[in-house]
Amino acid sequence: MDFQNFPVSENFTFGVTYPAFNDPESEKFIPTLLAHDLSRGGRLFQFSKRRSGHLSTVFSQDNIRWKRFMFSLGLRYDDYRFLVRGHQLQPRVGLAFYLHETSTVFRLSYNRNYQTPPNKNLLLSNSDESSVLVPAHVRAVLGGALIRIRPERQNVYEVGVQQALGGHLSLDSSFYHKDSQDQQDNDNFFNTGIIFPTTLKRIRVNGAEMRANLLPTHGFSGSLGLTHYHAVSTPPFTGGLFLGSAAVQLLSSGPFVIDHDQTLGLHSLIQYALTKSIWTSGSIRYDSGLVSNPSDPAKVARDLDYSELLPYVNLSSNPPRVRPRVISDFAIGYDRVREGRRRWDLQFQVSNLTNQIALYNFQSIFVGTRLVQPRSLGVKVRWYW
Repeated sequence: MDFQNFPVSENFTFGVTYPAFNDPESEKFIPTLLAHDLSRGGRLFQFSKRRSGHLSTVFSQDNIRWKRFMFSLGLRYDDYRFLVRGHQLQPRVGLAFYLHETSTVFRLSYNRNYQTPPNKNLLLSNSDESSVLVPAHVRAVLGGALIRIRPERQNVYEVGVQQALGGHLSLDSSFYHKDSQDQQDNDNFFNTGIIFPTTLKRIRVNGAEMRANLLPTHGFSGSLGLTHYHAVSTPPFTGGLFLGSAAVQLLSSGPFVIDHDQTLGLHSLIQYALTKSIWTSGSIRYDSGLVSNPSDPAKVARDLDYSELLPYVNLSSNPPRVRPRVISDFAIGYDRVREGRRRWDLQFQVSNLTNQIALYNFQSIFVGTRLVQPRSLGVKVRWYW
């Protein structure tokens, strides 16, 4: 059994200080912000509230071995009480079959999950006070300015196979499907890094993963992983604070591919032990590109905030995506071991070794535009006692 109590306190204040941000003569003018435009005589928007909620959980699980089969069985019940109330019974079933003649494992599983909303900025995004910021046409399309966020309910199915190849190499592949109600996501507060929880009606995700693992051989070890994700969200907006008037048509026009959909991701890691204490590693990651917002290239070219990023996004593809990128990292470390115990270790790392300029997202509906960090150096020291 598990019981969590979470007191939440939020204080949020903002005001528009730049006259050109919400110019009444602009086509992007948002009338609901005018009351908080300090450059035009408005006043600060202020929010302060406290609430407390809890989550009660009862669960049972066990593993049962029978001949070549392994059963993993579980049952969980959650009772959530905060801004909304909800509960769910969640079966968890896993089955693995070991074919020892070929060193092969087949597996399949089903999980029913209950994902409660994140508490960060949850009070504000579910408050009557914040609803006054929602533009009138957004209210009309979405059916209101305020809908309470409910927990996400997920069904997750997976099948997989693992194959040993000799004593040093193994292959692991899996295929999965997930469908969820009240998909949880985040929306940016205009073009800032401040995010608020939101939900959409439904999401469907199909994916495949494959990984090859090399166990230590003559000092070398490593892995190679390939991933494919296809994710489709279905409107309408079903909870939280949503101010993105520019994307409201997309959120009301039917299912759409969301930004963590990616055709191919590839990540390789190789590590070499020079001595018992000194090691070095290198990694290369390739991403074919996440889905971006379907922006007009001509408008982006005229926007001083985004025009320089046009070479790193393909807005003419269907759906639009950020362009592929290759990022490499390098690390070297020293592990101090004495009397069979690790005492301390030191690691030096270079991230984005070639200093590639690339995007994770471009004008995403929910998370805005994010760039890959430039070349960065890091040193980590750890002591063990």
